[in-house]
Amino acid sequence: MQTDLKYQWQTPLYAAILEFDLSKLSEKLRLAEAAISNRTDEMTFEQTSHEERRALADGLYIVRMLRKDKLQ
Repeated sequence: MQTDLKYQWQTPLYAAILEFDLSKLSEKLRLAEAAISNRTDEMTFEQTSHEERRALADGLYIVRMLRKDKLQ
């Protein structure tokens, strides 16, 4: 299955969303959260779009909800 993701940091997020094996989900969520955090840190020094900032916030929300709903 091929997807056209707009931002590179979305790749690990997409992998976490599609993971149904709970033994692997924790690590995939950790990787997605790290990618989001790294991109957020990079954006501190860049002129970036409001659209990407919104997408990052949405991505972090998804990570937190998956962690809460699937791992707790």
